[in-house]
Amino acid sequence: MDEVMGGYMNLESIYWHDGRVVSIELHGDGRVLIALDLYLDESSSSRTAMLLTMGEVSNFCCTIDFFQLKDNAAAGNVGDGKICKRQDGLFTLKLVLVDGYVSAMGRKLALAAR
Repeated sequence: MDEVMGGYMNLESIYWHDGRVVSIELHGDGRVLIALDLYLDESSSSRTAMLLTMGEVSNFCCTIDFFQLKDNAAAGNVGDGKICKRQDGLFTLKLVLVDGYVSAMGRKLALAAR
């Protein structure tokens, strides 16, 4: 896993709105895998299956209303998101969900088609 976005797109151009969380996996070796269906841009007519992988995760927190996540899956259960690379080299992830959020911090990050 590279420290960059795997050549997919830059951090600022990810279009999160109306995306869909498919799954979230936490691994004991400090990895977090989030499967998402995202529109590549505002004019896309269909979502693309993506896998966001964070490594060397030092912090992970979420609160999720699973009923709302499921009920809003077709329309999109992701309201917004943001990934930043801090000056110390850590990546921060913030996902705003329907009645919930995901927050994580890690040293490595990749986003690729799945």
